[in-house]
Amino acid sequence: MGFYEPIRSNLARITLGTPDKSNAGINMISGASSGVMGACLGSPFFLVKTRLQSYSPVFPVGTQHVYKGAFDAFRHIWREGGVRGLYRGLDAAAIRTGMGSSVQLPVYNWAKKTIEKYNLITDGPAKHVAASATSGVGVCIAMHPGVYRRDDANVQPIRL
Repeated sequence: MGFYEPIRSNLARITLGTPDKSNAGINMISGASSGVMGACLGSPFFLVKTRLQSYSPVFPVGTQHVYKGAFDAFRHIWREGGVRGLYRGLDAAAIRTGMGSSVQLPVYNWAKKTIEKYNLITDGPAKHVAASATSGVGVCIAMHPGVYRRDDANVQPIRL
C-alpha cells in the first residue's frame, strides 16, 4: 500500500502535468504496480506462513513440511532451493495481488474522497472503515465476477 501514492503522483505528474490530478487508468496502473511490488516483497513470508499453517499431524494433506517455527522454515527452504525456493509461487501471487490492488486502492481513494467531498462522515475510524468496505466490495466484484445471461426479465447464472 505504501507504493501506491508515490507511483500514482509520479504517473499523474508525468502524464497529466500535475500530481494533484488523476484518472482511472493511472489509478489502476498504480494499484496493480504496487500490488505486484508487495507480492514480490511478501512472497517468501506468505510461503512460510502457508507451509506452517497447512501442516497437520492428524490429517496429512498434500506435501507435509515439519518445521520448528518460521526461522526454521526459512532455513530449510533456503537450503533446499535458495532464492528460487523462497520465491516459489510468486508468479501466481503477483498476478492475484496485482489484480486485486488495481481495484482495491483506487476504489478506497475514490470512496474516501467522496466521503470527504460530501461531508458524509466526520474524520476518524468510521470514514476509513466505510472506504475500506467499499473497496472490499469492489475487489470482490473484480476478483469474482459472475457470468450472467438475460432470459426475459430473469437473470440467471450460466453454469460453466
